[in-house]
Amino acid sequence: MSERQYTQTPDGFDNIPFTDEEQAEWEARQSGADEAIAAMRAYEKRQERNRLLRETDYAVLPDTPEISDEMKAYRQALRDLPAQAGFPNIDFPERPEG
Repeated sequence: MSERQYTQTPDGFDNIPFTDEEQAEWEARQSGADEAIAAMRAYEKRQERNRLLRETDYAVLPDTPEISDEMKAYRQALRDLPAQAGFPNIDFPERPEG
C-alpha cells in the first residue's frame, strides 16, 4: 500500500496521507462534484437563454410584422447555445435593436 502527500501541512497539524483506496474514493467524489457543478452551470445558462428567447417571442407572433434577419439570427444563436463548443462556458450573442 503506497501513500501520497500532495500539499504541505500547516504548522501544528498532522498530515495523514491517503492510502490508494482512500485516494481513489476522494477522486471519485471530486469527479462527482465537478460533474454536478458543470450540470448546474449548464442549467443556469439554459435558464438565461430561455429568458432571452421569451423576451423576443413577440417578434415571432403571427400578427407581428416580418422579423428582421438579425433577430432571426439572434434567436437561432440562442437556440444553438447548448450545442456550442465549450458549453456552458460560453458568451451570449448580442441582441439586435428592435
